[in-house]
Amino acid sequence: MRSPAHLLTLLVLAVGGPAWAVDTWTNVAPGIDRLKRVLTSPDHVIHAVKVDLSNPSYYARATGTNERGKTGTGFSSLLGSRALVVINGDWGTASAPWSVQGLAIGQGQRWKPDKAHWSFVACTLDTNECKMDFSGSAASAVMNPRWFAAVGSNGSTLIKHGTKRYGGSFDGSQTARHPRSAMGLSQDGKTLWMVVVEGRRSQASGASAPYAIGMTFDEMVTLMDDLGCYDAVMQDGGGSSTLVVNGTRVNKLPVGQSTERTVANHFAIMKVRASPDPECATQKKGRYCTGTQLHTCEGGTHSVGDCAAFGLQCRADGTWAYCLDPRCPPESGGSCSGTRIVNCKEGVYEEQDCAASGAGCAVVNGLAVCVDARCNGTPDSTSCNGSLLTRCTAGVYAQEDCAALGVTCRVEASGVSSCGDPQCAGKPEGPSCKDYFVQTCTNGTYTQEDCSDLGGVCAGPPGAAYCDLGTPDAGAGGGAGGGTGGGTGGGEGGGAGGGTGGGELLDGGTGPEAADGGPADAGPSRIPGPPGYEAAVGGCAAVAGGAAVGWVLLLALLLPRRRATR
Repeated sequence: MRSPAHLLTLLVLAVGGPAWAVDTWTNVAPGIDRLKRVLTSPDHVIHAVKVDLSNPSYYARATGTNERGKTGTGFSSLLGSRALVVINGDWGTASAPWSVQGLAIGQGQRWKPDKAHWSFVACTLDTNECKMDFSGSAASAVMNPRWFAAVGSNGSTLIKHGTKRYGGSFDGSQTARHPRSAMGLSQDGKTLWMVVVEGRRSQASGASAPYAIGMTFDEMVTLMDDLGCYDAVMQDGGGSSTLVVNGTRVNKLPVGQSTERTVANHFAIMKVRASPDPECATQKKGRYCTGTQLHTCEGGTHSVGDCAAFGLQCRADGTWAYCLDPRCPPESGGSCSGTRIVNCKEGVYEEQDCAASGAGCAVVNGLAVCVDARCNGTPDSTSCNGSLLTRCTAGVYAQEDCAALGVTCRVEASGVSSCGDPQCAGKPEGPSCKDYFVQTCTNGTYTQEDCSDLGGVCAGPPGAAYCDLGTPDAGAGGGAGGGTGGGTGGGEGGGAGGGTGGGELLDGGTGPEAADGGPADAGPSRIPGPPGYEAAVGGCAAVAGGAAVGWVLLLALLLPRRRATR
């Protein structure tokens, strides 16, 4: 394992001009790396932890019902030395009983149900599968009985399935700069980001350097996208924002806040025990049955309960098991009888009369749900009423005023009604250029492609833009320090330190090992840029002539943003 990388680079934010950035990478554990990014103009201090969920040595843990009302370091201390990373959770009350807004599950026990119009993050124990839910539905159809840890997420969506679009917040503070907390997932679901941005620490406030003014929602969207998140949601923020790594809080408190805030719940990444209990020797994470007894192995720690005590049987399903209600068939499913619903989901029996809330009954994805009367008997539907978008998801009714987003309610070619993406407001139909990005609006749906990731630039007129992968002039990185170290990265790099190829930075090393860049399996953080960028940086590090200055100025003008790829 290489030592942490300390890379001085340039960043151009979407909201402003060039800013100096210092990235420091620290390895927390195999597959878990921490990034600290310090920016100036504007002043930001960002802490981000990248977790490899495919590593079976880890699992997610969240506050249980009897663990509420702790600081981040207090919750980390409660969990012990196996708690590698802790981040604050949902909006909640500031005192007992420490209630929260959204879904809350700790050690497999749900102590707060889902809430309509409120997103959440939830993870299984045995498979490390994490999900971010954006349905805005409190219906049982979206619940998974195998979720072992879950926290609500401020009702705020930053990125949904690759589309940058935030929606809602508890206090309407989208445009103000504050400390922020967020979590994000990669498209394949194998990488989890836990992020805290410091704030309320400006130079004018009397804070010590490095200064941190906090971020708006839009800036958080850009940050999470730069980290490579396909889905991202906001946690509680402000003075509650806390990130604890190996038992130590890494973010500074806002000016005027002398102690860490006590909050309702937290989310943690835990390490599996090296020496598990004997009952968990062959299965450190998951559940299994012996007769009617249900055994749980939480990272090597064993507990057991008897399903028979509740008149139930124990049923195993691979690395998971559950108590099966005798009224339930072996397989999950649901049915309607008039307005009465009956569901069995992994052994849990549910019966409810929808008529009590004036709703009807329908079966969605094999499970029965109550359907709001305003859904007109259709559990999943959308429609426009002027600027209002009405949506029914698993029978739960919601509406959104598209005009508040600066767009209109429209019926797409698929027949689904939606608010055109705010990022399409004022943009032409089809692809257009912004910096290195091809931004495409199709029937109100926004997508983008970063041409610099492909080694090119955005070219072409509005409506017909594309990524131009043309090769730049050779020798662009040459200069007074001369030499032929540029290699395959494109052109001649200035000086012997130029190096060869894509992953090389600063010291002219090889691939991801370059520039003291940390783990060989991940590679150093880098700025996506034009072809030949890596060789040029190597040259700049080696020469003291005009070529180095030229490259720095060129990068300041051209590079649209920095993407962390470690």
